[in-house]
Amino acid sequence: MTTTRVCVRCGAVRLGSLSLLAIAVAGALPAIAQQPAGAQAGPQEEIIVTGSRVSRSGFDSSQPLTTIDSQQIENLGLVNVGDVIRTLPQNTPFFTETNVGIGNFNVGAQLANLRGLNPFFGTRTLTLIDTRRVVPTTEGGAVDLTLIPSMLVERTEVVTGGASAQYGSDAIAGVVNVILDKDLEGVKAQIDYGQTAEGDGGDTHASFAWGTAFGDDGRGHVIAGLEYQKQDRIGPCSYTRDWCHEGWGIANRAGVAGQPNFVVAPDAKQTTSQYGVIQSCLTAACANPPGTPPSVPPPLGPNLTFNADGSAVSPFDLGVPGVGFATRIGGDGTLLGYGTSNVRPEVERYSGMAHVGFDVSDRLSWFGEVAYSTSDALGTPANGGLGPTGLRIQADNAFLTPAVAAALGPNGGQLARIFMPDVINAVNTTENETTRFVTGLEGELGSEWNWDVYYQHGKNENHQQLIHNMVGSLAGGAVRQHDFLRWALDAVRSDPLNPTSPIVCRATLPT
Repeated sequence: MTTTRVCVRCGAVRLGSLSLLAIAVAGALPAIAQQPAGAQAGPQEEIIVTGSRVSRSGFDSSQPLTTIDSQQIENLGLVNVGDVIRTLPQNTPFFTETNVGIGNFNVGAQLANLRGLNPFFGTRTLTLIDTRRVVPTTEGGAVDLTLIPSMLVERTEVVTGGASAQYGSDAIAGVVNVILDKDLEGVKAQIDYGQTAEGDGGDTHASFAWGTAFGDDGRGHVIAGLEYQKQDRIGPCSYTRDWCHEGWGIANRAGVAGQPNFVVAPDAKQTTSQYGVIQSCLTAACANPPGTPPSVPPPLGPNLTFNADGSAVSPFDLGVPGVGFATRIGGDGTLLGYGTSNVRPEVERYSGMAHVGFDVSDRLSWFGEVAYSTSDALGTPANGGLGPTGLRIQADNAFLTPAVAAALGPNGGQLARIFMPDVINAVNTTENETTRFVTGLEGELGSEWNWDVYYQHGKNENHQQLIHNMVGSLAGGAVRQHDFLRWALDAVRSDPLNPTSPIVCRATLPT
């Protein structure tokens, strides 16, 4: 996928030198090796990486340490902290702002996942800001990295060795520590826009940061930053990319004479039709005889598909079974194999942060920090609309037309997996809002000891809806306590002898 990006930046004046940060662990030794012949190398200075409670030298630590500074972030054209962490090979995130969310959760969020050790609803990667914990932004305890305006970041430190001894089980995989540029002096601003070569997926981004010293002899310093990003959706791959429209998949030819078990072939499709596939039940219970292994499907008639208004059915060719989720190769139907969900969701986010510090004395400092972020994500179609499979349609269903009832026969039918965007489509909306306040003191004891104490208050509100999701038992005839979909599908006349009586759920009848 080709992306075009136009970027405008305004520079800033900084206090202090970033030279030590620019030569991170990966770049320090090559920089020394490239000195001109005869040049004398100066005394080696230590780079201190603070990805744990104990500050230590990056050259002496037994743990793998990685540092990315602000200059590298700017050179790479990254627009948020999540993108920075995503460039590290040791980070394998389940959730990023460019995916639609696994199982429709955390859509649009950027969550660090070092070594891929995070459980689905949890975290083994601890995210810190200036070595301090942050209020979780997900139900599993992870922190969305887009909380921090990117222009306030001085560097990002990553410890990929286990740090659970210092922090607990949420740091088994390591620690991501985002260090703010608390010495920022002046103004920085960035505005950029990009989109794919296909003309979709627009991405608008703007960031601003400001900092200045105040008080006698500059004993105080304040920084503030704002960031905005609007990410447009990219629709389902099968319908937005020509190469994906071809629908290459793996056909399962096991048992076919003269054919290998698996054949790579084009024309992958969903296992249903745009209006639904149904098969007639060949037994009264639409089930196998007692004692049949659970892996054996019940005896069913040929595949039939509904027409647009559900008034009739016609034969439907499913083609060749495919390998993978809800996949077949060839056959009838227009629901392509990679059309279940968007390539990228629509996300809009705002974030703001301010930090103030003041040196009360040469050995005592006070600081305060406030942060706010909000993001709204929209995913449609959402894969939650796939719904259950094996839904029984009784022969006396009140919504069956005479033509459909005759085609199914006296035992009714079984409706296959439900993903029918032309009938109903699932929509996922995620709203996430986080506020954070931190204040504390830092000081020195003697010449060898440092101490700090801080108070933090944070609040996160996460509202997520999966609209038009199909709710029902996933297999077999089992009925759950609130099996609304299966009850609704089992609709009959309140008086079987009166074809004009009201239609009700069979479960509501006294018998």
